[in-house]
Amino acid sequence: SWLRQLPHWITRAQTARLGGRTLAHTTLAHTTLALCLIGGMCLSIPGCSNQKKQAESLVRVALKHQDTRHHEEAIQVLSRAVALNPELAEAWYLRGTSYAATDNQVQAVSDLTRATRLKPDWDKAWWALGVSQRADGQLLACVDSFSHAIRLNSLFAEALFDRGCALDDLNQDGPAIADFERLLQINPRNTDALMRHGMLTARSNPEQAVASFSRVLSLDRGCSAAWLQRGLAHRQLGETDRALTDLNMACRMRAEDPVAWHQRGLMLLKTGRAEDAISDLSTAAQLSPGNASIHQHLGEALLEAGRAEAAMANLNHALKLSPANAEVLLSRARAELQLNQTADALADLTAILRTAGERMDARMMRARVLQQLNRLPEALEDVNMVLSEDSGDETALSLRADLLRQMNRYSEAIADYTRLISSDSTQRDLLMTRANLLTSEGKLGEAIDDYSAVLQHHPGDRDAILRRADAYAANDSVQLAIADLTRLIQVDPANHAALIRRSELFWQIGEPEAAVADLQRALLLQPANAQLVRTNTARLIENGRADLAIDLLSIPDIVSAETPELLLYRAQLRYVSEDAAGAMADLKMLSDADARRFDAALLRGTLHFDLEEFQAAVQQFDVAAETKETPELLLQRGIAKIRLGDSTSAMRDLSVLLSQQPDQKAALTARMQLFASMEEWKAAMADAEAVLKQAPDDLDAHRICGECLYRLKSYKAAAVELAWVERVLTTSGVDEQATLIPVRRMLAESLVQSEQKSEAFPVLDALLKDVPRDTDALMLRSQLAEERGLLDSSINDLTVLLESNPADGELWKHRGILRHRSGRSEEAVEDFTRAMLVSGESADLFYHRGLARHQLKQSDAALEDLDKAIASNPKLADAWYVRGNVYAAQSNIPFALENFERAIQLDRDHTAAWYNRGNLLYHSNDYQAA
Repeated sequence: SWLRQLPHWITRAQTARLGGRTLAHTTLAHTTLALCLIGGMCLSIPGCSNQKKQAESLVRVALKHQDTRHHEEAIQVLSRAVALNPELAEAWYLRGTSYAATDNQVQAVSDLTRATRLKPDWDKAWWALGVSQRADGQLLACVDSFSHAIRLNSLFAEALFDRGCALDDLNQDGPAIADFERLLQINPRNTDALMRHGMLTARSNPEQAVASFSRVLSLDRGCSAAWLQRGLAHRQLGETDRALTDLNMACRMRAEDPVAWHQRGLMLLKTGRAEDAISDLSTAAQLSPGNASIHQHLGEALLEAGRAEAAMANLNHALKLSPANAEVLLSRARAELQLNQTADALADLTAILRTAGERMDARMMRARVLQQLNRLPEALEDVNMVLSEDSGDETALSLRADLLRQMNRYSEAIADYTRLISSDSTQRDLLMTRANLLTSEGKLGEAIDDYSAVLQHHPGDRDAILRRADAYAANDSVQLAIADLTRLIQVDPANHAALIRRSELFWQIGEPEAAVADLQRALLLQPANAQLVRTNTARLIENGRADLAIDLLSIPDIVSAETPELLLYRAQLRYVSEDAAGAMADLKMLSDADARRFDAALLRGTLHFDLEEFQAAVQQFDVAAETKETPELLLQRGIAKIRLGDSTSAMRDLSVLLSQQPDQKAALTARMQLFASMEEWKAAMADAEAVLKQAPDDLDAHRICGECLYRLKSYKAAAVELAWVERVLTTSGVDEQATLIPVRRMLAESLVQSEQKSEAFPVLDALLKDVPRDTDALMLRSQLAEERGLLDSSINDLTVLLESNPADGELWKHRGILRHRSGRSEEAVEDFTRAMLVSGESADLFYHRGLARHQLKQSDAALEDLDKAIASNPKLADAWYVRGNVYAAQSNIPFALENFERAIQLDRDHTAAWYNRGNLLYHSNDYQAA
């Protein structure tokens, strides 16, 4: 019987639970008892072999080592024991516990598994195995081991506790709670089990959690953790006062515990006590400076208190501690929005959604930021994703309706507003917005119904009355519109807008007297109302009586420096009527009253521009620009500066305009021409291509594009563009010689460079017909003629060139070469001689003249020239070769061979020299050498 008790005594001697997770060390009494039992076992087993006795002795030694916490020595001893007796379960068990004590859980699990196989009914061994498996992260396996121990011993409290903890780790709350409840039936005063039970039930049943924590506190009033956890459970139940009471106790008892201060700070923040929350959270942050969550919540409290910059500092610190934390990023985005750092907020919200796309709060916030930035399609995409998760989210639905309205997608916006209104038909703003959208969509009947619904609940709503009147008028219900406006004027006789609109309606139904009466009443309200005067003058202009409109505006009592709007209007009318002097006079009067008035300065600058007074125009545009730089101003000022030669300033104006309106054709054209004048070919071509996207047949853009390609040496593409331009200019019937001539020059060279030489001839002929002495064209045509073997034609072009350029030695030389090639050697000699006179003697010229003289059989003169060529350039192989030919012609064979030899030395590939020398050797009967 005592032998069967041995595992139990070893377990008691070897282990004690600490927190349900680790194995403790031997107590002296249990160790002594276990040693005695082992000794007794050894004495009581008859026929025990020496090996088994040695193994049992080693177990006793190992127990002593474990008692003194020398687990490494114990492992060594027990390893010898299991080697001597592999069936000794106690040795495997003890070695497993020593491995566990040294945190070698893998080996511990292995040994304890062996022990359970040798003694399957040893509940403590199964429990110890479960403890090691849990420490090694083998949660499912440890649950099985604890379950085995519990099946062997249903009252095994430690196994029940540890299995509950493991099930908690596996997020199996129900089974875990069942284990702790079963344990509490065994020992109702087990505070550890009560705490665990409370923390688990807090997730789903905070009332039950409060009961568990209260039970702990009834057993131990000093359990600060219970105060803290009960406070959190009360908070879940919405019992704010009770929660704060418990958290106050926790903070007093755990003054150095950041968790208590943190949780109370959160509680205070949620109850709107931001400053108190800041105090608690600051304490928590001091106690735990590395806790990202604390710094996050402190930042949120500071943000709630309106201290955005301090909030940012804490939130940035939280992100350093926990990079890419979605909650912290969301809080920082709120702070950035308070600080108007919209771009930074957008970046943070995007970062959240990149890693946590399901965060609909972040997506809604980003949608609002995108709306602020006018990036409406992106905002709409975010809102749609939110609504795909919760189609009934009224906040998202309202935002989507607003976005759709801003994007002019009125039908869809109306549908969303209709859904919102269906839940509350008395919402004035929603009804008004939907009515306005319905009006924009032309659904006037439905819009009128919405305005009427508003007026049913708000009979005196002036905006609704006015808008319904407009809707009636647009729906051809003019009398109803007049009735609404009359109703409004009765309620508000000084409503200027209503008088003006009713006047317009009276004009529509042909009641001018009533219309004029309303206008008179409106003028009494606003004596200097420029718009009323504009209305009348506009009607006169519509009827073709602009002269009368100007006369009306010329009445001193109506238009003067005190009525600048009307004065400007008159100037505009005079400008349109081509009365530049009258317009300028009005604008001068305006400038005298207000020298920096934008619209007056702009119109005055335009007048100067039309009169080609560019300096004065720029001055007026500069005055206008002090107020604002509009596209019209930037364009006209930029072009005026181009005309004045101020390229840098012109470029600035045009580039600013195009940054605002990238497709502004006039600005693109002006900047294209400016880039071309500055030889910024790539930039000019980019602008030309942008113009051609809008106007594919724009002649100037094609011309600039062709020139840019030509300058960038993209000759083939340039030829296509320039050929199109030349064809259009040639067939237009307009005298465009100033443009056509340079186009033909570039076209001809582009055709030549792109190996389309045959097509270049007619272009050059046409060009030289208009400009007979165009140097570049003559030179190019001469080269083409030479390449095609048309030597006389090439010589003729060179002759024309020499008439204009008699001092060009290269031209004389080239014509001499062509004359020599065409058999006109005497003329060639003259050309080479003239080249020497113009550009000086050279080895090359002496060589060519010597060659020509050799052809003329002027041997002595030829030798003289060739001697000079060789003296000037001893490495000129052709000179040696030709001199060899001259000597051969004189039958001076040795000298000829010597010269051929020298030519070959200088140029090993000189075929003619090899051949002529071979020929001489042959005729000299030196066949081998030949």
